[in-house]
Parts: sequence; C-alpha cells; structure tokens
Amino acid sequence: MNWFLEAVITDIKILDKHHTILLEAKKIRADVKSIDFQNHNLTFNVIALNYADINLVHYKTDSSLNLQFIIDYFTSPVVDTTHTEPWVLHLKSLKLIGSHFSLRDERYMMPGRGIDFSDMDLSKLNLEVKNILIKGDSLIGDFKQFTFKEKSGFRLDDFTTRAVICPRGLTAENLHITTENSRLNMDLKFEYNHWDDFDYFLDSIRITADVKPSQLDMHDVVSFASDVYGMAEVFDFSGKIKGTVSSFSAKDFQLAFGKYTSFKGNFNMNGLPDIEETFINLKINEFYTNMEDIQSFNLPYSDNGNKIPLPKEILTLGNVQFRV
Repeated sequence: MNWFLEAVITDIKILDKHHTILLEAKKIRADVKSIDFQNHNLTFNVIALNYADINLVHYKTDSSLNLQFIIDYFTSPVVDTTHTEPWVLHLKSLKLIGSHFSLRDERYMMPGRGIDFSDMDLSKLNLEVKNILIKGDSLIGDFKQFTFKEKSGFRLDDFTTRAVICPRGLTAENLHITTENSRLNMDLKFEYNHWDDFDYFLDSIRITADVKPSQLDMHDVVSFASDVYGMAEVFDFSGKIKGTVSSFSAKDFQLAFGKYTSFKGNFNMNGLPDIEETFINLKINEFYTNMEDIQSFNLPYSDNGNKIPLPKEILTLGNVQFRV
C-alpha cells in the first residue's frame, strides 16, 4: 500500500513509572511514505524531534528499561506461533535538533574520569542520519551530522560516516571525527561479544582501523579509556592498526609528536595501560627524537595516583636519529 501521512505532535511529555521524564519534546514530526503489510515494509520520509529530552533508565529495582511498559502495552498478550517475516524499516531522514539524551543502567554504573557507558548523558545533541535501514538486529545509515557534549566533558564537534551497527560489531566507512582536540579520518571496525564490552574498552573491543593522516589528543582517549589518565601528548599519525587497546599491532605506521620526534615502521604493543609491564616489538624504518621530547613525554598515572617516571635508560638516550 502506497500512501502518505504526516503527523505533527507539539509539547509532548511522557513520564515513566518512576515519574521521570521518558520523552519530552517541543515538536515531533513524522512523514510516512508507505506501508506494505504483505512484505512487512514500513517507509518514512522523515522523523524529526525538536528540542527533545529522552531518558532511558534501567532502575535497580526493575527488570527492564523504563521504556518496557510502553512496549508491553502495544504487545498482544496472545502469543502468535505463526511464522512471519520481521518488519523492515526504511527511514530517509532522522533528525534531532537541540536535544538531550541519557542512558543509565543503575546496576552497572561506574563513575570515573571518562565516559561511563552505563551512565551516559548527552546535551546539545544534534543528529542527522540519512537512508536508514533497520532489519532484524542490524542498523545501517549515513551519518551526516552528529554533535553533542557528554557530562564527562568530552565534546563531539563533527561526525560523518556510513555506519553498520549490530550486537556483535560496528563498521564505519569514510569516518571523519572532529572533537575539541582531535581530527580523525579512517575506516574503522569494532568487534565485540555484547554491548557490555564497552565497559571494558581496553581489553574487550577488537579494533581494525585503516587510518589516513589524523591528529589525536590523548585527553580525548582518556574519555574512553581512563586508565591512560595522565597522558597529554598530541600525536599526528597514519597506518593500519589491529587488535585491542591493550594488545595491538600497527603496520605501515607513521607517528609524530613534540618538536622533533617521528617514527616510520611497524610495531606490536602488549600490556597497556600498564606501561611498566608493556612489551613493545619494533621494526623501525626511520626514527628521530631528542632529549626535549623525551623528557616532556607523559606516562599514565599509576594505580596509587602517582606519576610514572620514564625509565632512566630512556632519559639518557640524548638525541637519536635512526634509519634503515
């Protein structure tokens, strides 16, 4: 069935069972292009939310998200055992303008220096995604804009990519990320066993990245991996990276920081963020550094909160130039 329906709702407010705002918005607009009941296809031209406040919470006393009572209301109590194909959702444009979004799981909250993925809070949220396809447990879409400020202080200024997201992985093609401090350009793939793996980002998220020339400020990394707190370097880099943050390899890698330090080659690192126990295997094509850059390099803080000093052997290297 091909037909058109435009629905506009203004000043909507929905509370959960704990009298917390689940959804509030100045305006919600939805344009339905077509519904195909036979083939289970639903197509929207646009869904737009203006100045929305969205709060998803899993309370300690509840068995599910605060959204579940609405889902249950629209779910038939009679179990239909007849096999039917799942619905496929096509959405030409999704927009969030000047909004707020929070996702809190009170069972696993772990306050710290960076982003707590069990207690995320995004303000000044603007989002535009084109050509969205939701089929089964997978989502595909073209991110044209994604900006926000997280309560930890992390700020995303620009985000564009062609993304595929599912419970076991995330792929971002032609990914461009701009934060307050960093500029990244790459093809990126995350692999994981379940969403909770993001709470253990250093060890549990398997990363494959083909990085074009980019700049990374370690202050941004702390937002996702607080174990590297204390590092303050800004790195210019490119290359192919594979593994987890705690154990990874890099090929055709180029790195520069400070006033003089640069590296070209391949390497493996195993043991981060504990730099004193980290094993590094290098294949160096070119390497330059000097004492000023070495002495200014910051290592992460130790578990007792003290700054980890650079090994004396490194501090006595002086100026280094090496090429093969």
